Amino acid sequence: MYDALVDNWWAMALRGSAAVLFGLLALVMPGLTLGGLITLFAAFALADGAITLYLAWRAPSPIDRRLLLVDGATSAALGLLALVWSDLSTFGLLLLVAIRAILGGAIELVVALRLRHRGDGDWLPTATGAATLVAGLVLLLPASGAVAMLWWIAVYALVVGALLIILGLRLREAAHESANDGGMIAAA
Repeated sequence: MYDALVDNWWAMALRGSAAVLFGLLALVMPGLTLGGLITLFAAFALADGAITLYLAWRAPSPIDRRLLLVDGATSAALGLLALVWSDLSTFGLLLLVAIRAILGGAIELVVALRLRHRGDGDWLPTATGAATLVAGLVLLLPASGAVAMLWWIAVYALVVGALLIILGLRLREAAHESANDGGMIAAA
């Protein structure tokens, strides 16, 4: 699994970039209507789902493949649901985002722990999964209204997005080191 992530480091960085973009747009556009926020979430969830499904397709382990398939399919399904649920309320959107974060965080934690168990993981995948899971649980706490919800969602997206970008860059570094090690061995 780790090798598949290293080979596809750009997908992790792209997932993080989508999350950061979603978070920034939510923060800089505080007057965003509910419809606009729903569209932003739907676009993010669909992009995240597509990228995660690609990672599932590339995963070498059947268990990891199934976990990532569930994660990607759930994200894409929630994005589609947000688009087609014509009378989605603020609470409905909050629930969709929370479900996405809780399920995604739990799956990311399982995958990260599997990587660590095999000796391939570091703290970033674990931190990303934990931050996502905690954010989802926090989103279920009673908030003081739509503005508070918007801030929580934006902060969640920014933190998790930043962690994913850092992870993607670290995986890129590992890919380059692996390529250089292979080049040294071939030259010897």
